[in-house]
Amino acid sequence: MNDVPPPSVWAIGESFRIDPLTGMAREEQRLGGNPLPDSLDYQRHSMVWDATAGLISLQSARNEVVAYQLQIAGPARDVSVDCSDLAGPATIQAGRDIDVLKQWYTNVTENSSSEDSTTAAWHHGTGWYPDALIPVDSTDGRGQPFHVPDQDNAVPGQCWQGVWIDIYVPRDVPAGSYTGTVAVTGEDLQVSLKVELLVHDVTLSDDFHCEVGLNNYVTIGKKGSELRLRYYQMAHRHRMAIHEHYIQPGTTGTGPDMRGVWDSYDEEMGKYLTGEAFTERYGYRGPGEGKPVRWIYLPVEILPGFAWPMPPEHVKESEYDEAVVAMTRDFSEHFATRGWTSTDMMFFVNGLDEPTSLEQVEDIRYFGDLCQRAAADRVHYRADLNHLHDINRFDFDYTEQKMLDKLGPVIDLWVCVADFERTDFSVLLPRRQPPDNDVVWFYQNREPSVGGYTLDDETLGLRTWPVISWKYGLDGCVLWELTFTGASKDIWRDPRNSVNRDRVHNLAGQLAYPARNGIEEPVTSIRMKNFRRGAQDYEYLRILESLAGREAAEAILDPIVPSGLHRPERPYGAAGTWSHNPEDWHCMRRDLLAAIAVANA
Repeated sequence: MNDVPPPSVWAIGESFRIDPLTGMAREEQRLGGNPLPDSLDYQRHSMVWDATAGLISLQSARNEVVAYQLQIAGPARDVSVDCSDLAGPATIQAGRDIDVLKQWYTNVTENSSSEDSTTAAWHHGTGWYPDALIPVDSTDGRGQPFHVPDQDNAVPGQCWQGVWIDIYVPRDVPAGSYTGTVAVTGEDLQVSLKVELLVHDVTLSDDFHCEVGLNNYVTIGKKGSELRLRYYQMAHRHRMAIHEHYIQPGTTGTGPDMRGVWDSYDEEMGKYLTGEAFTERYGYRGPGEGKPVRWIYLPVEILPGFAWPMPPEHVKESEYDEAVVAMTRDFSEHFATRGWTSTDMMFFVNGLDEPTSLEQVEDIRYFGDLCQRAAADRVHYRADLNHLHDINRFDFDYTEQKMLDKLGPVIDLWVCVADFERTDFSVLLPRRQPPDNDVVWFYQNREPSVGGYTLDDETLGLRTWPVISWKYGLDGCVLWELTFTGASKDIWRDPRNSVNRDRVHNLAGQLAYPARNGIEEPVTSIRMKNFRRGAQDYEYLRILESLAGREAAEAILDPIVPSGLHRPERPYGAAGTWSHNPEDWHCMRRDLLAAIAVANA
């Protein structure tokens, strides 16, 4: 880096995080070595920033969100960041389509565990990480104007404050060059930077072809109808979907005569199943306008406190079997009657999650047989498997092939851990083709299979997930929880929400923050923004494949992501083979856009 002090305000791309004490990219502190080249003087020049010209340069498709970050030097008082409209062949309105978000910093005092853990271990060191993104119109001094150091965040020795800017490029604007400014003002601070956005003649689909699922166990529903809407809209705006467990209608009747009591269910969930929740009526603007959620759980469960449609002590009794079959059919028929035919239902029993015993495997088959008996339209039987490939490590006589023989006849939605020692996706991917037509997703694990997802993993960790899904031909990827607080007493300040108290996990299964004084929930995060970036990268790859063939897309992707998932070409626990330099990913995205433009010509 240059020894000359950087500008008082400078910009950087989406997949970096900047240390508020030093103004240096946390990527430089990656365990195993700095992936950034010595020639990258990012405070002065990068693929989005030219300090000499005071210019931020962006490119996008339509119906896409493109973002950049500002870094503002302290000490500074009463700072405000204001974006102008972007003018060109049309106008991208700042008040409607540009969001300004102040970064919140969380102190990592001990890095996420590296052994026997779902975290990646290739962390970026201890210290302060930006993550939560607070709207600058928040009240009670939480938004702007703000000071550097920020009085609320109270980072000792803070010298830099990050601000995140999202620009939604409407689906109906003409292609071309759009220009505007971003102004940073305060006491003795007056900086105006030029913003140039090149909109290419390509539009991302409102259909989310890669299912990016955010699991949730009850907490969102407990917040009430209004906050559920905000969470679902937040996910949708990021090309993701909430997969919420235990949304249960009432029932009447018994056994084969059991039926749903639908009034409350329809009133609460109908708007998500028609897509109306994602329309102007409910204040929504962004990707997927008017599109229903693609998947929803059936509430069949055996766990105490959530058991449905009957108490768990009746499992395998004839009346129980008949009730499960009847309610599965009733769900399907009710959805069809209401015209909710764009949403598929997941028959999933969370009490049988990640089986490690013969009894659990047998019970998964038992419920799968009930689902088969129901023969209900748009109902998929789902199982989440943590040890399909290495099931023989447990004390019962099963192999991968025996698991497939046992469960293959009933499962048609396979959700398996992204760990090459535990899942060989090559045995599942052929099932996506006729006659099976199964759906295959992965859920998290660690490098070298997929990127990490905790606070101290690499910023682009979640960005890798949808891209790796496309590379290996999967239908989607799932994070096990969106709002997990775990052992943390204050998720805003204490990142250790460890799943296992013997291990350290920093904000594992937590991408959205709850309310604070003056800050409405949900609050998004830099990790969620990078997950969105990956979902949009998936769309680029899909579009180029459709126009020029798969080889054309692979030629651009493979140098950046040569391997991963079940073919990582490295031993367990090694670093992923993909580039860990965010500039390379930005270059890939630019090249995909250019190739799409050529193929469209």
